[in-house]
Amino acid sequence: MLLRSPLRHLRNEASSIKGLKARVFNRASGTYAGRSHNVPRLRIIGPTVWCLAAAGTFYLGCAGWEVYQDAKEAKKRRMWPASASSPVAYDQLEIARAAARTRDRYSGPMLEQISSGTFSNLAAADKMIAGTIGLNTVIHGICRLLPGLQWQFAHVPAGPFNYTLLTSMFGHGGLLHLGANMYGLYNFAPPVAQSLAFERSGAHLTAFYLSAGVFASLASHVTSKWASPRARRSGFLVPSLGASGAIFGVLGAWAMLFPDAQVGLLLLPGSLPAEEALMGIALFETYGLAVGFKSLNFGHAAHLAGLAIGTGYVYFDGNRRVWKPTRRFMFNQMKRLGMV
Repeated sequence: MLLRSPLRHLRNEASSIKGLKARVFNRASGTYAGRSHNVPRLRIIGPTVWCLAAAGTFYLGCAGWEVYQDAKEAKKRRMWPASASSPVAYDQLEIARAAARTRDRYSGPMLEQISSGTFSNLAAADKMIAGTIGLNTVIHGICRLLPGLQWQFAHVPAGPFNYTLLTSMFGHGGLLHLGANMYGLYNFAPPVAQSLAFERSGAHLTAFYLSAGVFASLASHVTSKWASPRARRSGFLVPSLGASGAIFGVLGAWAMLFPDAQVGLLLLPGSLPAEEALMGIALFETYGLAVGFKSLNFGHAAHLAGLAIGTGYVYFDGNRRVWKPTRRFMFNQMKRLGMV
């Protein structure tokens, strides 16, 4: 008798969630109801252009913010030339940046620092990681209180919106889904941030994380027709949620940076070097994408895209080829506008 009320509540909650999914499915179907045979057409060019523009905005915006902060630090330390138009201005900015990195040296596990009340003293990259975990957790909590809100974050490939390629990164299907993603971010992002590829730059890590996430969402969007048995049955109308594409981007970067580090695989005993684990995960995701698992509903395309972005970014030295040129470009533009 005592169990009936909780069980009834769980059944009602499950029924309401199924109803919400059905409404999202029906709304996407209704968008294309006037087309012949009611078969939605998958948009490719628009979402691709949107993702390219979004990634460019992330990098330019984050680089501009970091340049502005570094200029303030340089002026504070009196390392700024008398004339900001001086050719040595950017070199001085880099020196001030190096001094800030020395000051923000690693000082222990992030949770220990936060629990001791020193969040404000965290390095910029650690603040980004803690803030991302906190934001995802808060959003999930609000969505639990307002279940209908969760599906406003979801990306439906047949839908008319591109911005959901970004918002879907901040919604999760359940507590286990959220916990697994945030656990991965907490474990893999700090060493990636400390590496020479990111140089403790919270702005750089933010731009990379968001860009990897939207391109992983795009990969899931493009392959939605055949990415899983469920997707094949319902065309382009299966909603996607989760930050796993961005997390796999961080994981790919970590495996390239620390190929000999030991990592355990889910549900398997022992551990493997990161390089071997990365190959195993890639094979698993490739099989899931090409053949599919009847009992698993993973975002294989998003996971593979994230791994490719993370490994490629480190292999081709994204810090030197992408981030630093973007910083210099933003410095020159901000100098012209008198912002630094």
